[in-house]
Amino acid sequence: MPQVYADAIPGAVARVNVCKVGFMGNNVYVIENAADPSDCFVVDPTSNAEFILLVLAGRIPKAIICTHYHFDHVGAAAELRAATAAPVYASAVDAPRITGEVEATGLRRVTPCPVDVLLEGGEELVLAGIPWKVMLTPGHSPGSLCLFAAAPAGTGLKPLLVAGDTLFDGNIGRTDFADGSMTDIRVCFVYPS
Repeated sequence: MPQVYADAIPGAVARVNVCKVGFMGNNVYVIENAADPSDCFVVDPTSNAEFILLVLAGRIPKAIICTHYHFDHVGAAAELRAATAAPVYASAVDAPRITGEVEATGLRRVTPCPVDVLLEGGEELVLAGIPWKVMLTPGHSPGSLCLFAAAPAGTGLKPLLVAGDTLFDGNIGRTDFADGSMTDIRVCFVYPS
């Protein structure tokens, strides 16, 4: 049964709603501007687009961010994009696997989804009224990425890092997939882009 944890990180620079969906209980994030919840975006639409749309409650996200191409992070991307017309963002490296141009080897098949915005790393995206730095963090997949929002000085707010599967609770992300790399994931923690 899907669950929602509203405002899961109290005091953060943005309001983070965590949706647990799918047979693996993956996290989908609906991140919103605390002052204007209609200004929101979705990260890693793993599955169950209908449930994500219920959580959005009629709001149109400004973006759908895919932190990497694995099925458990993009399974509902095509359906969510079709329902909202929100642009899909992903790294230029992983995008061909999300669009279906390159087969996502060894993983479940999902409906291919167009990627509207290709990210190279180093970009600054303003989403939910907050500047987010895009960091390429290869290792879990060749094109894994993270989003980082700093806390404005003197506000007492907490910064946010949206890490996809680059980080797991208490550890780095898995690198034992066919195109994972322990060397790459270690380097991204020493020399982040």
